[in-house]
Amino acid sequence: MARYSNAPLRLVVFAAELRPVALLGETATLDDVHARLRDDLPIREDVTNALIPGPDGELVPANGARFVDRGQHRAVIITPFRIASDTTQYSTFSEFAGFLSRVLDAVAAVAAGRACRRLGLRYVDEIRIPDAEPGNVEQWRGWVDDSLFPAVALRDRADNSRREIAGVVDDTSANGFGVRFTWHTGNGHAVQPIGPLIVPDASPPGPYLALDTDSYWEAQPGTDVVGLGDPALLERVHQLHEPIQNYFEMTLTGRLRQEVLGPVIE
Repeated sequence: MARYSNAPLRLVVFAAELRPVALLGETATLDDVHARLRDDLPIREDVTNALIPGPDGELVPANGARFVDRGQHRAVIITPFRIASDTTQYSTFSEFAGFLSRVLDAVAAVAAGRACRRLGLRYVDEIRIPDAEPGNVEQWRGWVDDSLFPAVALRDRADNSRREIAGVVDDTSANGFGVRFTWHTGNGHAVQPIGPLIVPDASPPGPYLALDTDSYWEAQPGTDVVGLGDPALLERVHQLHEPIQNYFEMTLTGRLRQEVLGPVIE
């Protein structure tokens, strides 16, 4: 898969939604997990009554812990309902998948076999072009695929007002896999450079096109359960990555690759 020297990726999020595991809200259990992840994530923050998606998708309060690296570029949060990891410093999928494997193994060591009901992998790209103007939708033509811009968004404006656009595609399959691909133009930052995590080498605020791709798997009635510690869980994470790369590549034009993203790194 292509790795561009000036890749626009700003945020990657992984989440495993669990059937409730009360053990993962207990201090002693979280101490054990953190001890196993301390080399990667030495900083610990306790989480109290955080609102986390529950078994039915509703937000429920939960206790847990958040583990962070020293540079504040990568974090993991663990609660009885959810294991999640965010990163703003991403090199390759192989490296990130290896990190996720260590995280999942650490949790499985104290809660083996606990069932996952949903897995999600989300990538947020922030594309910028030279001499961009805020609110000028037409300027993106030629840089990204025209299919992202409906005719109504490109119609003539009666004045010099600004215009932004957004779109969404939902793809689902019978085996529980799906992709939600969204895009929007804006001014400023799609991912805040200093938020829960720090974005290294963040661009100055300005016009951008954000690509937000959420690839997911949901357990289906009558199918095999996937539990913590099961190799099939990480295999599903690899399956989630492929459509993300495909959507990204379909969006690009040769001009963007050549003039903005730069050469591919082997």
